[in-house]
Amino acid sequence: MAPTAGAPEQAPPLTIVWASALPVRLAILKLRSGPNTPTQEQVESARKASEYYVIAVSGLPALDTDPKTLSDKAFLAIKGKPQEKAAESSYRKIGASDVYFFRFRRDGLAIAASDKEVEFKVSVGSVQVKRKFSLRDMQYEGNLAL
Repeated sequence: MAPTAGAPEQAPPLTIVWASALPVRLAILKLRSGPNTPTQEQVESARKASEYYVIAVSGLPALDTDPKTLSDKAFLAIKGKPQEKAAESSYRKIGASDVYFFRFRRDGLAIAASDKEVEFKVSVGSVQVKRKFSLRDMQYEGNLAL
């Protein structure tokens, strides 16, 4: 009996999030707090910018490589400025998702609202991942929230 042909297997959707953005950090704090209201100290801590911009990617195909080596192939780019290579990368299983984190030193790439757009790109095996972030859309409480 010949195998039946079916629809090709669907790859999971690729999700790319600017994880160090203030609204994302505040949402994570709220999720982790569960039914409790976060304390003022916790909120203030979440509002402090870290030394890194963090991009989180889920939905990548299974990797045969150490997640820490992916930083060599990940970049943030702004038109007219030299691109910035990721300082480090890591992996975490969150629920059913494989999530890869890419950290870029803030002091290595100054980003201003006037830059208009930042592109994240990473090469994972034969897969090229790119996502443009509109800085106009990354405003929170009147400030750029990266």
